[in-house]
Amino acid sequence: MRSGFSLLEILVVVVLLGIIAAISIPMVAGYGTQADETAFHSDLALLRTSIEMFAADHNGAYPGSIGDGVHAAGSESAFVEHLTKFSNADGVTSDTKSSSHPFGPYVTNAVPGITVGSLQGENGVVMTSSTSNLTADASPSKAWKYSTATGQIIANTQQTASDGSKQYDEF
Repeated sequence: MRSGFSLLEILVVVVLLGIIAAISIPMVAGYGTQADETAFHSDLALLRTSIEMFAADHNGAYPGSIGDGVHAAGSESAFVEHLTKFSNADGVTSDTKSSSHPFGPYVTNAVPGITVGSLQGENGVVMTSSTSNLTADASPSKAWKYSTATGQIIANTQQTASDGSKQYDEF
C-alpha cells in the first residue's frame, strides 16, 4: 500500500482552489473601491456640515472668506485654520478654547484627504471666490475645490464613480 496523494487527486484540489479563487477574488476586490467611496461621501458630508456650522457661528461668513488673524482672506491657510482651530466671531483663530474664542474646531486635526480619484490621500484645497457652480479642474493638483463666496466644496476630480452614475465632482 502506498501513502500520499495521486497526481489526479492533487490536480482536482488545485482546480477546485482555482475555481474558489476565481469566484471570491472579484467579490473581495470590489470592497476596496466601495470602502473608498463610502469614506469619500462621509468626508464630503463632514466638510459641508463643518462649513455651514462655521458660517452659522460667524454671521454668514464662510471659512476662508475672512482672514484668521494671520492668513489673508481667500487663502487655503485661512480656510484650514478656520476649520481646525478655535475662533471668535470675527474669525480670528486660536489654538485654545477660551471665552474670547468659543467657536470650533469644526474638523479634527486637518482637512480630510480625498479617498477617490488620482489624488488619493491628498488634502489640499483649491480656493476660489466664484459664485458659479464649481467643476473640477482638468488637471487637478489639489484634492478639493472650494468657493469662499458660496461655501460650496467639491472633489477636484473628473473621474467617474464606480457605479458609473456621475463624476465625483458632481456629488
